[in-house]
Amino acid sequence: MYSLDVNFLSDRGTKTQDVAPRARRSTGPVNWTPAIAGALLGALFPLLALGALLFAQSGGRQLQSEKAEVDQELAALQAEIAELNRLSAETEAIEGDTASLVGVFDKLKPWSAVLQDVSNRVPTTVRLQSVKQSEGDGVDSVDALVLSGNAESYEDVNDFMLTLGGSSFFEKEGVVLQEATLADDPTKVEVKTSGENAPQVKVEPAQVVNYTINAPFAEWTYQGEAGETTLVNLSSLGAEGLVTRIEELKAQGVID
Repeated sequence: MYSLDVNFLSDRGTKTQDVAPRARRSTGPVNWTPAIAGALLGALFPLLALGALLFAQSGGRQLQSEKAEVDQELAALQAEIAELNRLSAETEAIEGDTASLVGVFDKLKPWSAVLQDVSNRVPTTVRLQSVKQSEGDGVDSVDALVLSGNAESYEDVNDFMLTLGGSSFFEKEGVVLQEATLADDPTKVEVKTSGENAPQVKVEPAQVVNYTINAPFAEWTYQGEAGETTLVNLSSLGAEGLVTRIEELKAQGVID
């Protein structure tokens, strides 16, 4: 038996060649730029972090210094505020004492002027025998003058009440008649006769009206425009000493 050894490649004119791996050729110097750039980038972040830390520490020290300055200024301001509060408290205490003094002063009644005013208002047909002060029962009650005497008629008593109501010292609507009764005139009449044939004279006592009037005091003040009217009234009634003292208190600012 025969075997045929046919080489088709040789028949086709194709040459077989041994392919050996080629050695990698060097193309020139190595480029280290990417490696250096990467190294620089790798070192940059730590440097940035370190710089940020140093900046933060520097800013922290500056903030601490500024905080210390602010604390000192705040302590100084607090001391000034405390001093102002102390002065304010003293001022309020002084103003309170002054207001109390003025309030008490307003309640002081110029008795000489009041009595002179009442005397000027008594009609000629009215006799004033008693003047008393009546204190109020409550805290807010108003005290008054209680005037007693006698008059020739009820009309005379009414006229006296009307004139009292015209006084700035009394409440116009508050002047009232507490009591009015007819009685014999307490004035004694003596008739002297001489000789045996002297006539016998019998004098009948006249009738008079015994009255009691209640005149409440009005509120008045020595301050402001109303105070000026009060001072003019007091001056007209001869209370010059009181007017002088009030004017001095006004000059010192104690009274407005």
